[in-house]
Amino acid sequence: MKSRRSDAQAALSSASLALERGYAVNGTYTSTVIASTSEAGYYGITVAATATIYTLTATATGAQATDAGCTTLSLANTGAQTSTGSETAARCWGK
Repeated sequence: MKSRRSDAQAALSSASLALERGYAVNGTYTSTVIASTSEAGYYGITVAATATIYTLTATATGAQATDAGCTTLSLANTGAQTSTGSETAARCWGK
C-alpha cells in the first residue's frame, strides 16, 4: 500500500506541471485537461481550479482504497501537500 503512494505523487506532480504550463500560455488554470487516473491506476485524479488557483487530489481506488493511512493526497498551486487518512501529510508524502 505504502509503496503505491508514489503513483499518486507522480500523477499529482505531472498534473501540476501541466497546469502550470497551461497557466503560462493561457493565463488561467481552467483550460488545462489532466488525466483522470494515475499511471498505474491506483488513484483517481481530480482538479478543482479557478483562473488563479488549483488543488489536485488523488483518491485511492481499487485495491489501494484499503490504505486507510492515506486515502487522499492533495497538491495545491502554492505547493502545499496535504492528505486525509490516519497518517500525517508528511508520512503520506514520504517526508
